Amino acid sequence: RSSWLAISFMAVGIAVVQLSQSKEGKQASMVNASEQQPALGLLLVLGGCLCSGFAAIYLEMLVKQRGKTARTSMWVQNMQLAFYSLLLTSTSTAYSMKPVSIGNAGLFRGFSFS
Repeated sequence: RSSWLAISFMAVGIAVVQLSQSKEGKQASMVNASEQQPALGLLLVLGGCLCSGFAAIYLEMLVKQRGKTARTSMWVQNMQLAFYSLLLTSTSTAYSMKPVSIGNAGLFRGFSFS
């Protein structure tokens, strides 16, 4: 019961912050201000949350079925799950980035490694 209450408070707090009309002071002067798409970002975050939730449920199912039947090892099943996660992540990353900008500036444009 308290978990649902905490999740509800968190959801209301996030909604209040996101729906407020306040703007960040330096948002308009940012270099990539024209590239920002909050709706797409929210959609990708929700997709990531769903993938993470399904992965956790699937892994729990695999752990609970371990002794019932002779299946492939847990390591192989984890690698299969990681492959599908990598496939979904790379697809969403490729969709959210413009191919021309990747070709010109590279995948890590805007990041510094220092």
